[in-house]
Amino acid sequence: YNPQDPNGNGAYLRQQITEIKQSGQADAVIAILHGGQEYGRHRTKPQTIFTKMAISAGADLVICHHAHVVMGMDVINNRSAFYSLGNFCFAGNSKPSDMSSFMFQTRWRIRDDEITNEGFRIIPIRISSRTDRNDFTPTVFGDGAARDAVLTTLKNNGKSLEYVVSEYPLEWKE
Repeated sequence: YNPQDPNGNGAYLRQQITEIKQSGQADAVIAILHGGQEYGRHRTKPQTIFTKMAISAGADLVICHHAHVVMGMDVINNRSAFYSLGNFCFAGNSKPSDMSSFMFQTRWRIRDDEITNEGFRIIPIRISSRTDRNDFTPTVFGDGAARDAVLTTLKNNGKSLEYVVSEYPLEWKE
């Protein structure tokens, strides 16, 4: 519930994104939603509605969070939408059952007040440098099974999405 949008129809979201884009105060707009099903592996209907509304209003990137697990992503009109990056630095659990997560990097080109998505890459991580407890020190996975498991989870949890992303690159494409 957003008190600025009591009818829940997204008018406030659209208005805010439009105003930011038109004001010239920001080169890019990132819309963030805290919502979804905790520990759910698939996006919820409200996440889907929010994402489509935000992108149609002009958001350049959408990030949803709340699930505490890695979920898939969509690319809609050349704009990335993530439904959950997993945990990154979360003090609510000293030893979560799944410490896998990932960082997302994107490249945008801004020219004449227009932004274009030049690609993205995924950096699989564990939310802790330790395996016996969460020490809140995100650690990049090197080559191997743990890194590959994050990529597999992204692909599997994204299979049912409307705009399926088939490849999650680890390196920048030239």
